[in-house]
Amino acid sequence: MVKVEDKDVWYFAYGSNLNVEQMKRRIGEWKAERKAVLKNYRLTFNGCSTKWGNKGVADIVKSEGSSVKGAIYRISEEQLHRLDKCEGYRGKEKGNIYDRNVPESPIYVISEREEVGVVTYWVADAARKSEFNKPSDEYLETIIEGLRYHGWGEEIVQEVKEIANSRGERI
Repeated sequence: MVKVEDKDVWYFAYGSNLNVEQMKRRIGEWKAERKAVLKNYRLTFNGCSTKWGNKGVADIVKSEGSSVKGAIYRISEEQLHRLDKCEGYRGKEKGNIYDRNVPESPIYVISEREEVGVVTYWVADAARKSEFNKPSDEYLETIIEGLRYHGWGEEIVQEVKEIANSRGERI
């Protein structure tokens, strides 16, 4: 299992935060990055964002046997708090757009053949969550650019495109 320095966390990205230009705008430079797989979850687009034209945004939901391809970034706690603001996370208060786990209770991903404890976000606000919201072309392209940057091949890119156009049906 990978350990990080005190005050550092690994953050798992699966949506638009895969895009490194967006991440740089949001938190600045990070200490490390690499591909990762979140097992027993599936990718869906059941959130909604005004930033992306009131269209769908990515979410993860538990799903035995499924997996979500993404990337992990090693960031400071201060950078995590900046990311919290971008994701609409206000701690345990009500009204969060996205919720997340705390570093002390990590979710585990597989990266470079080892288990890594991470923090990640999922759509939390029931008013914003639906069965399926088709993402905008711009949002989907932001994710695809990130997947390619992190070394995911065209098979994974195609899988994400199919999910984005599937109306929430399992593929």
